[in-house]
Amino acid sequence: FPELKRYVPVVYTSARDGKGIRRLLPLAIKIQRERSKRIPTSILSNLIAEFTANNKPNPKKGGKQLNFLFASQKSNNPPTFEVRFNDASLVSSDFLQGLEDELRGNFGYRGCPIRIQILGRKDR
Repeated sequence: FPELKRYVPVVYTSARDGKGIRRLLPLAIKIQRERSKRIPTSILSNLIAEFTANNKPNPKKGGKQLNFLFASQKSNNPPTFEVRFNDASLVSSDFLQGLEDELRGNFGYRGCPIRIQILGRKDR
């Protein structure tokens, strides 16, 4: 699971020697706190608008540009974000990975997955 290495902490333990065991429970509690975070819609939207403005993919589909419309946090277990653009097909996997990195860089979420749902203007 190489993608997990980017955000999941590793604790080396030994059942025989008991090494590292005392770090597990505090780490689990910290991860649960991270997982339970709620990001206000205005802060989330401002961050994603700025990220999109600075990282717009090259135009495709007859020169159509990616435009950010709105974002909100739909749930927090696991953290799930709904991000709406003018055309969801303009969002590349590289852009999506960068957006996840931006969210983690600003809000943490160490040790837990983040779900990002990309929607277009007309998607429900």
